[in-house]
Amino acid sequence: MQFVPSPPVALRLALVLSLDVRRRRSSPQFCNRPGFPQFGSRGCRWGADGGGDVGVESVLRRPRAGRYAQARYGQLRRHWRRRVLPRVALVLVPLTVGVLALSLLAEGAWAWVGAVWFGVVLGFWFYAVDAVPKHIENWASGAEGERRTERVLRPLERTGWHVVHDLKHPGAGNVDHLVLGPGGLFVLDSKVWGGVVSVDGTGATVTPRDNPDAAWTARGLHRAHTRTAAVVARCLAARSSRAVPAPRSVVVVWAPFPARVVVSGAVTYVVGEHLADWLLAHPRQLHREHLQALQAAARPDLLTDLADGPRRAAPGDPPAAGLAGPAGPPAPAVRAVGAP
Repeated sequence: MQFVPSPPVALRLALVLSLDVRRRRSSPQFCNRPGFPQFGSRGCRWGADGGGDVGVESVLRRPRAGRYAQARYGQLRRHWRRRVLPRVALVLVPLTVGVLALSLLAEGAWAWVGAVWFGVVLGFWFYAVDAVPKHIENWASGAEGERRTERVLRPLERTGWHVVHDLKHPGAGNVDHLVLGPGGLFVLDSKVWGGVVSVDGTGATVTPRDNPDAAWTARGLHRAHTRTAAVVARCLAARSSRAVPAPRSVVVVWAPFPARVVVSGAVTYVVGEHLADWLLAHPRQLHREHLQALQAAARPDLLTDLADGPRRAAPGDPPAAGLAGPAGPPAPAVRAVGAP
């Protein structure tokens, strides 16, 4: 004897299955299994290495990094929903009412067909609510990349390094990370790229694994990063009234990057997993008292002085110092290195 669920049972089963799929997509336990997507702002998301490495600590501890990118993602997503969902509702609302009526009012096989289609339409609703274009999704991926960089830098903070995340930069968005340690000043920009990364004199080229013909180059990063690092150094020197070592502009790559560390012009590209070791390998440039003075001045509002104009020196303040020491000879156009 073959068992055929009654229409109400089939309807409830379709609803439960649809909700269960949505719940599993947003579950950190599901996302963090090896080979599954990472748990991020919108549930599961594939990491740069194709696997999930988010531990219990990162789920329970509220991150400091990625807030600007996450807020930008939420803003763009809300605008997208306001524009698209009313159009989707014009199609899905009548369809939902029709299949629901069919499952409740019809008898026999037609009632079962209506219940199944109700589950399908419900799945379309969930997809319409969650789906956003790639250029909006990139903001969420960027926020996740910044949080991964934060986790990599966390052990350095326990050893005396000073890390500031998400510095507001008036007129230019934000600065992802500022790192101060014995090895100097580092201004970091986290990038999550979907493909194999190579670096030359023009910048980073990203080659998708499944479509090498779709390779593209991230141009304009060198000039923007160098300018941002110089602004950070000037603001830090003005606020601390201390000499600041020449800043290092760093792009943290969360993607397959065989070279691991490459210097291109004034920008250093470092694979995320190697970042902490690369920072620790730098020789000491700052002594303890000097470093503590700079760390006290390096706060999330460091760059807000740009919006208020130059800060006037208070009576008795020593004159503000600039960058410490000569910048040295220019770096070669492209240089792959195994150490700083």
